[in-house]
Amino acid sequence: MINPLANWWRSYQFRAALKQGNQHLAKQKLQKIQSSGARLSLLEQLFKDKLQSEAFLYDARKIIKNLRISRQQSTVDLEVELGAKRDDVEQSLGSKQQEIASLQKEIEKLSYQREAQFITPSQELIDAINSQFQLNAIDENLLQCTGIDEQTFYELESNLVTYLESEFERYTPQSSLYSSISAAYDDINLLTKGKDPQYNSPLTPHVYFMLYFLESVYSAYIGWFLVYQSGLLPTRMELLDIAAGSGSVLYGLFYFLRTATNFTPLPQNLICYCSLEQEPWLQYHGREFWQQYVEPTTTATINSYFRFNAADLFIYGSNIDGSRNLPNKFFDFITISHCFFADQGQRQESHQILFFSWIFCQSMAVGFK
Repeated sequence: MINPLANWWRSYQFRAALKQGNQHLAKQKLQKIQSSGARLSLLEQLFKDKLQSEAFLYDARKIIKNLRISRQQSTVDLEVELGAKRDDVEQSLGSKQQEIASLQKEIEKLSYQREAQFITPSQELIDAINSQFQLNAIDENLLQCTGIDEQTFYELESNLVTYLESEFERYTPQSSLYSSISAAYDDINLLTKGKDPQYNSPLTPHVYFMLYFLESVYSAYIGWFLVYQSGLLPTRMELLDIAAGSGSVLYGLFYFLRTATNFTPLPQNLICYCSLEQEPWLQYHGREFWQQYVEPTTTATINSYFRFNAADLFIYGSNIDGSRNLPNKFFDFITISHCFFADQGQRQESHQILFFSWIFCQSMAVGFK
C-alpha cells in the first residue's frame, strides 16, 4: 500500500535537492520515488526525461567520439592502403605505358610491312582503267566492260598472230593443216553444245589460242585490277592455277602490272606461278609463247617463276596414284580457269574430290606471307 505521507516526504526532498542544485541527490530521490511505485509529478517526470536525454546525449557523444577515433584510424589505414594501391596503379600504369609504346612500335612495324607487302593503289591508274575499259557496275555482282586498253591488247594479239603463223608454217604435212584445225575446232566447239571436249588434236592449243585465249587474258586483267583496286594485290605471291590451260591468268596479271608501271613506281614483284592442268600441250604452248614474246618485255620489277603439273585432275584430286605434291598452306591465290565441266556428274565429282575437299583447305595460305 502506497503511503501518501512517505511519498510527499520523498517528493519534498526531491524538490529541495533541485533548489540546492544538487543533481546527484535529486537523482537518488527520484529513484526512490520510482521504486515506491508512486505516480510521478510533472516536475519529477520532466526531470526523469531530462536524465534520459542526458544519458542518450552522453551515449551519442561517446559513439561520435569513438567514430571519430575510428575514422581517424581508418583514414590513416585508408591512406596507407590508398598509397599502396596508388603505387601499384602507378607501377601498373608505367608497365601499361611501356606495353602501349611497344604495341605502337609493332603497329608501326606492321603498317610498314603492310605497305611494303601490298601494292598501294594509285587513283590515277584506277581512273585510267575505268575509263579505258568503260567499267560499269550493273549491280553488286555484275560488272560490264565495253572498252579495252588498245595498246596492251593490240600488242598481245599481234604477237599471238605471229606465233600461230610460225606454228602453222612448221606443221607437217601442210596438206592436212586445214583439216586438223577443223577437227580441233569441232572438238573445242563442243563447249557451245553443252559437252566437254576431248582435247585430242595436236592443234587444240592453237585453236584455243584463236578462240578463247585473248578473252581469258582480258577477263584475268580486269580481275587482277579489282584485286589491286581493293589494296589486296601483294608484291609477292604464290599463285596456283587449276585447269590452267595456257596460263591466261598469269598473262592477265603480267599485263596489268606492266600497265601499272606506266602510272606509278612499283616495288619488286615476285610471282611464283604453279599450273595444274591435264593437257600438257596447253601448258607447253602457253609457256613457249611466254618465252618468245612476253618474257623479253618483262621489266626489272616483275620476276616470275614457273612450275607445271600435268595430271588428270580426278586422279590427282583423289590421290589414287599418290602423286599429290602441292605444298600445304602455301598459295596466296588459287584460281580455277577452265574446270567447270559441262557434264553434271563430272562437275559434282570435281567439287567433291578436288576443289573443296582438299586443295582449298590444304593449299591455301593462312594470310599473306
